[in-house]
Amino acid sequence: MNKKRINILLPGIVFLGIILRIYKLGKHNFWIDEIMLIEKATNLPSFGEILSWAVCWMCPPFYAFFMHFWIKLFGHSEISFRLPSVIFGVLTILLIYKVGKTLFSRQVGVLSAYLLAISPFHIIYSQEGKMYTLLPFLGLLSMYFLYKLLIRDKNSYWIGYFISNVILIYTHNWGLFLFISENIYFVSYLLLVKKDKCKVNIKKYLMMQALIILLYLPWTYVLFKQFKAVKTYVCIVWVGFMHIPATFACFSGKTFRIADNWLETKSYLCILGTMIYSLLFYRGIFWKYKKEKVKEILLLFSCFFLTLIIPFLVSLKTPIYDFSKHTIIVLPVFCLIVGYGLSKIKSTWWKVLIIIVLLLNSFPVMHKYYFLWTKSNGRAMAEYVQRNSQEKDMIVIIPEWIRYIFCYYYQGNLKIVKVKNFMPGEVDRITRLKEDMKKERLILVFEDFWQHPEVRFLKEQLEKRFPKKVSEKDFGNKKILILQAEK
Repeated sequence: MNKKRINILLPGIVFLGIILRIYKLGKHNFWIDEIMLIEKATNLPSFGEILSWAVCWMCPPFYAFFMHFWIKLFGHSEISFRLPSVIFGVLTILLIYKVGKTLFSRQVGVLSAYLLAISPFHIIYSQEGKMYTLLPFLGLLSMYFLYKLLIRDKNSYWIGYFISNVILIYTHNWGLFLFISENIYFVSYLLLVKKDKCKVNIKKYLMMQALIILLYLPWTYVLFKQFKAVKTYVCIVWVGFMHIPATFACFSGKTFRIADNWLETKSYLCILGTMIYSLLFYRGIFWKYKKEKVKEILLLFSCFFLTLIIPFLVSLKTPIYDFSKHTIIVLPVFCLIVGYGLSKIKSTWWKVLIIIVLLLNSFPVMHKYYFLWTKSNGRAMAEYVQRNSQEKDMIVIIPEWIRYIFCYYYQGNLKIVKVKNFMPGEVDRITRLKEDMKKERLILVFEDFWQHPEVRFLKEQLEKRFPKKVSEKDFGNKKILILQAEK
């Protein structure tokens, strides 16, 4: 593919990527993770509080510090708070072109950039105010500098490799898995390449790894605490071999789990798209590659498979493998492999047909995401309570985490009772509060989706104390009941 054609195609691909990521950026209300990040980033906690917060949030603190300064400059509306995710998402499209061009050719770079630009997995997380687009950007940047170090011993490459890895492992714990995978690749590379052809300074490389590990050591205490607390604070199911095809379905844009909901399509087009992605992936890794490209294929193979295999094996004992979220760290690697497989097809017409089919493959999920699906009903719930509440009302929210979403959007001044536990005594406490404050009605905001036994128990007990149902309103997987006590 000549340079003139690249100059036409690449800006078009980047423009497409920008449009898909900013379209309806502020449509969805914040959900719990975004609101918790706003709360922590707005007023940075003390060092002790950071440790406590990191344990329950299961994530290193870099992105929260970054967002602290972003919020000071631009505020935390739905659009402004999610804009960094858009920026890192678009930067990754540009970077993947650079990496594809460096490893293989301009054609592979353009095809990989196109695949990432239309990826529903990447688009949807580019519209969430979390670190999920910074993570693959840093991972890809780290791989790029590692590869460049193998070719040329240059100070700028060492600095780039060092900075990208330190920020990576302090952005998300899965950065550690990619860091380990890169080191396994490096050892494999040394075994494959003859000493006289190895251009990397091994002593400098080992010193660099030691320095990165040294800088991460203070955080290992928190990492250990997180690992012990993962079953308490993280809702990740135990892995099985069914998660392997599910991971590929996620990469191909067929299914996702966002917030509490599955965003999935079972159209024949998406099934066909998943099959095409899988075949091109196989073709990119295993099908007739040139011998001089062994180190490039090995780099992609190691960083993709090992970064997934390590947490998968850990999850056999402690569940940490979330295929619809954390695996986004290797999504650019997946696109590079598929792009390389697509570039091996000699017929231009077949390439164009596949490109069109993969674009159409993204439509069902993106249509559902843009127009039919709701991430959170926080604003609608708060407005409903404000419209239908009276002065002698009190609000009870169960389970506790819904309170973050509700309170962010609620502008009223009614008393919001914090539920401490799900024991019978809690109902008595709420009843006493109602009598002490001379309240006549109770507004119960609760989650109805998972049907937790504790939530159901507390709801039933409160309905006995407040037997008259004034109104009821559904908000997806949440409900609001307005109950009145007998006079």
